[in-house]
Amino acid sequence: MGLTKAFPMISLVLHHRHARLQIIRPSGIPCLGLDAPLPVKSILGCCTGNVEFPALTLLFFRRCILVASFLVFMCPALAAASSSGLVPYRPNAEETALLKRAEETLGTVRTMQARFLQISSDGSSSEGTVSIQRPGKMNLTYDPPSKIKVVADGTWLVFIDNAVGQVSNLPLGSTPAGILLRKNPRFSDPDIVLTDIRRAAGVAEIELVMADDPAAGSLMLVFTEHPFELRQWRVRDARDLETAVSLFSVRTGLSFDQGLFSWSNLPARYR
Repeated sequence: MGLTKAFPMISLVLHHRHARLQIIRPSGIPCLGLDAPLPVKSILGCCTGNVEFPALTLLFFRRCILVASFLVFMCPALAAASSSGLVPYRPNAEETALLKRAEETLGTVRTMQARFLQISSDGSSSEGTVSIQRPGKMNLTYDPPSKIKVVADGTWLVFIDNAVGQVSNLPLGSTPAGILLRKNPRFSDPDIVLTDIRRAAGVAEIELVMADDPAAGSLMLVFTEHPFELRQWRVRDARDLETAVSLFSVRTGLSFDQGLFSWSNLPARYR
C-alpha cells in the first residue's frame, strides 16, 4: 500500500486571529478540522521568526498532534478493514417489518427535544438537552459545569469546547449522527450497512455502520416496542469505546429558533 493511499494529509493554516489544522483523507475529502484562537501578536511572530504562542494555543496544537497521530496510525487499519468485506445482516420477514416500523417512526418526527443521560464505557456520565430538527440539524448541550456543545447545521457536525476555546468539525454525512438526522432514514440506503438486530423484553436494537468505513464505529438505535419509540442510541468508536445516550421527557412538534443550530454565531443563550 502506497503512502498516498495509507495516510491522510495534514495541513496547518494561520488565518486572521485563529489557527486551523485540517486532516484530509487520501480521497481529498476533509475528515477533521480543528480551530483555536491565535492572537495577532502570534501571527506577527510567525512572520518575523519570533513566535510567542499563548498557553491556550499550545494546548490546541498538542491536541491536534494527538488527534493527527491517532488518525495517521489508524488509517492503514481502517483501509484494511474496509477492504476485507463486511457481511450485512440478513433480516427475516418479522425483522423486515420491524425495520419498516422503525423507519416510519424516525421519519414522522420532524422536530424533537428531550433531556438526555449520557454514559460512557470509561465510567463517565453527564446530562443535558438535545434538540433535533430533520433534516440534518441538532444541538446537544451539556449541563453546567460542562461547556461542551455538539451542533449539526445540516452540513457539519461541530464539537465546541468553550472551556478551552476549541472547535472541531466533521462532515455530517460521514458520521453515525448523519444517519439519525436524515429526512427519511432508510436502512436499505447503499451507504449504510445493517450489521445486527436484537429483540428482548419489549426492546428492539438496530445496529448500523457506514458502508465506506465500517471500522470507524457503529450506531445502535434502541426502540421500545410498546409504544414504539426511539429511547436510546449507542455509538461505538474505532477504539471500541461505547457512549450511550438515553432520552427522557421527550417532546415533539416544536418550533425552534434556527440560531440553535448555527455553530459560528450561537446566540448568547445557547453558548
